[in-house]
Formats: sequence, C-alpha cells, structure tokens
Amino acid sequence: MSKPRKKQGNPDFRHRVTSPAPTSEEIESRLIELVTPGTFANLKDIKDKERSLRSRVLTLPVMAAIILSLVYRQINYLTDVLRCLEIEGLLWVEAMSVSRQALSQRLETGV
Repeated sequence: MSKPRKKQGNPDFRHRVTSPAPTSEEIESRLIELVTPGTFANLKDIKDKERSLRSRVLTLPVMAAIILSLVYRQINYLTDVLRCLEIEGLLWVEAMSVSRQALSQRLETGV
C-alpha cells in the first residue's frame, strides 16, 4: 500500500477550484427582492425644525447597495467600486458619478 502524496509548494499559490454558484443575475435579483430601496426611510421627508437635512447623493439605499456589492462581488478596491458605479450601477442604483473622497468619507463615518 502506498503512502498518500503530500502536496508540494506554498498553499497560497496552488490552483483553487471554485464550487458552482448561481449566476450574478440570480444573486442580484434575489438581493433586490430581499433588500429593496423602499424598505429604507427617506430622510428628506422628515420635517424637523431643529436640524435641516440636505439632499445627499450617497443616501442610505445607495450605501447599502455599495456595501452589498462589495461583499457579493468581492470587490477589493474603492476605485473598482467607483468604476462599477459609474459605468453600470450597482444593484438598484443607476449609474452615477461620485468622487473618491466623498465615498471614502461616507464609508468612514458609517452607513
């Protein structure tokens, strides 16, 4: 009886085999079904005399779409997120142009 072969080399450089997964369209449609932008309260409709809320481009639904896209698409860099957002849009957010500084500051303060 022969010994089991020991794998050679660094495990970080070995070929990884991915398991079959649903297509991106199926995942996106399921995410949109579960987390629709209508579930978020629109803060512009709140009438508060003590504080005035300004109209933002990076609202809660937009930030939720960005965070979900970061996770399920496994996007590593902020510039890649900005490129995807500018070219094709993310989930329920249509294509829009946002500065890198604005997105970085919004991510630092929390959603």
